[in-house]
Amino acid sequence: IIIIVSPPQPLLHLVTTIMLQWSKRRNRVVLAIFLTVYALANIAVFVERFIYYYNEKRVFNLLGYAACFSRGFASIIKLNTALILLTVCKNVLTWIRSAGRNWLRLPVDMNIHFHRLLAIVMLLAALGHTAAHFVNFSRLSSATLDEIRRASFRNSPSSVPTIASLTFTTIPGITGLIMLIILIIMFVTAQKKIRKKHFERFFYPHHLYLLFFGIICWHGVGGLLEKPSIVYWVCGPILLFMVEKILRFRRKRQDMSVVRLIQHKSNVLELHLRKPDTFKYKPGQYLFINCPAVSRSEWHPFSITSCPADPVVTIHIHGVGDWTRKLITKMNPNHAMGDLGERQQEAGSSWPDINCDGPFGSASQEAIKFEYLLLVGACIGVTPMASVLKHILSLMEANRRLGIEEGGGVGGGDQAAPREKTLGITKVYFVWSCRDKNAFHWFRSLLVEIERLDVDNIFNIEIYLTEPSSAKDPTNCTAAPCGNVQQEDEHDANNDNVEAGLGDDADAQNVDPVTGLKAVTVHSRPDWSNILGRISSAHPLGSRVGVFFCGPPP
Repeated sequence: IIIIVSPPQPLLHLVTTIMLQWSKRRNRVVLAIFLTVYALANIAVFVERFIYYYNEKRVFNLLGYAACFSRGFASIIKLNTALILLTVCKNVLTWIRSAGRNWLRLPVDMNIHFHRLLAIVMLLAALGHTAAHFVNFSRLSSATLDEIRRASFRNSPSSVPTIASLTFTTIPGITGLIMLIILIIMFVTAQKKIRKKHFERFFYPHHLYLLFFGIICWHGVGGLLEKPSIVYWVCGPILLFMVEKILRFRRKRQDMSVVRLIQHKSNVLELHLRKPDTFKYKPGQYLFINCPAVSRSEWHPFSITSCPADPVVTIHIHGVGDWTRKLITKMNPNHAMGDLGERQQEAGSSWPDINCDGPFGSASQEAIKFEYLLLVGACIGVTPMASVLKHILSLMEANRRLGIEEGGGVGGGDQAAPREKTLGITKVYFVWSCRDKNAFHWFRSLLVEIERLDVDNIFNIEIYLTEPSSAKDPTNCTAAPCGNVQQEDEHDANNDNVEAGLGDDADAQNVDPVTGLKAVTVHSRPDWSNILGRISSAHPLGSRVGVFFCGPPP
């Protein structure tokens, strides 16, 4: 998302509003153009077949408009079957995103949304195709043998068929019913409620796509109306998909075993993985992990929370689903807290093996291209933002080690690095919102280090705690006035301070008692009008602010 901001002068307010609306519309226009092209392609293939069979009078006189609709819907199925494979070729999408190759401005960030759209269109077209064919079967079963032969079908029957025989004894009939059942099963099990709570009920049925693609290539064999052509539609995407699978299979064999574990509160496990020399990634990207001890076939995506300069690859896993909870139990069966140490090299280590596949591109990897950044993380959605922050922090540390004394870009004090050495990042706004105050300890050390090194005030950190206010919570600035806090509540506050490494010196160190940061925790939801307004007022007209968000839906 690109926001064009302006200074606070009242005379320019109208201009800023217009530019903001144009920025939003520009993004919508690109998406609208893409969807329009997609819709026109579906209409074009449908209309072409519809008109062809409308003019094919020998067939039309016998079957009527049902023949036109059945072939039109079949063409839509062919087009979407070819496209749906491309939406899951993650290496191809990562390649398009990298190095400015997306000159067509394809919405690669919305590949999953487009995948779902294709699936809906395929299912609707399949239902229409099936309904039209049942009308065809009805007309064939009521026609005479001479009328059928005059229609000059590719494989004319020797006798008048029945609806049952056309449905259950012919290749198109049997395979068509099987494919329709497969599509319905995959569509139903892919619904959000099932996918989120019982991932395996989505994961395993979704692999019926292998059977679907095998059957659809066989479906047209022996067809009455035209020669089978689906192979010409899907051969290219299938070949690309196979290359994708081969590349991913090879990468899954790289050694990225667990070398360290840290168990955080709120059931979050931090995994440190061995980093092979061939594992190259950008901040904000993600990878898939598999734990054979939990499930040999399930792979789940997680944002990389380390930066490319780190010696290991780290990910944070939040135990909110069946698979993640089982993984955390396998890794930490005793439910111990804190640093669980480094993995022992001798045989008999208790930590299960982890397989990795990646990295893959995401929208967050574009963050380092902007001069001004607004990074927003909600709960565990902070993970890709942590990678970006670590990358910027590593640049700051590298600049100080180099001892460069020129100004500009991300740097520090009198030893700031030149703009070209720091990608031109001059201001970073970081907003982190959580319901659970324990979550802020996941990346507390990173934020403390940023505050320590940020002598040029490049970073602006804002922390929001959205859990309901409690008069018994002494760390809540909206709670009861001081002096009403009872002794047991003071004990709870001290425990919070100990977790943050502050002991009883939170006030003495002038840091927030909830997070241990200099940034004050705000006990409310973020006021986006206020936040965006302040950013707008802080930068000149025409500035480009990259806005990146990750988090669960509201």
